[in-house]
Amino acid sequence: MKHWICSAALVLFGAACAATEDHEHHDDGEDVNLVYEDTSETSTDPAIAEADAHFQRGDWEMAAEAYAEITSADPNNGVAWHHLGYALHAMGNLEEALPAHIKAANSSDRRIAGLGAYNAACAHALLGDKDKALEWLGQSIEVGFRQWDAFRNDPDLDSLRTDPRFDELLNWAHDNPVEEEAELR
Repeated sequence: MKHWICSAALVLFGAACAATEDHEHHDDGEDVNLVYEDTSETSTDPAIAEADAHFQRGDWEMAAEAYAEITSADPNNGVAWHHLGYALHAMGNLEEALPAHIKAANSSDRRIAGLGAYNAACAHALLGDKDKALEWLGQSIEVGFRQWDAFRNDPDLDSLRTDPRFDELLNWAHDNPVEEEAELR
């Protein structure tokens, strides 16, 4: 199974995610695949650098704790909300991850908003709520998220692929490409 990774080095909208064989497997038997943005090389804040180091090592518990402190101190830090949601999601704490994914989805940074909405869709799909999952997937697409490989191959979305609304969303996304200037914002 592949783990979908989107790095800050990639243009997040319209570029393919890098697929690796590294993925999370949880005690409940679920394999979790998420999309995230790597910001570890760009931060000069020691608390963020430490949180990012935990995140990069896959120490999800320590990363979640560190990002929870960061978001508490700076509730407008969309990247920290995104990473907090990712860490909680990777630990299998989907219900706890959802509020963080939603905070990220409300970021003023479209890249983070798209990632947050996409991961909220994944969490809802894994929790069995197709309607909410498709709603969040639609929101991710509306803000410009276009990770075609993730849409087609992310096992978190498997439960949605037989729903005709899933194909409708992807067809709409295909017919409404994101303008290049907006992508690089």
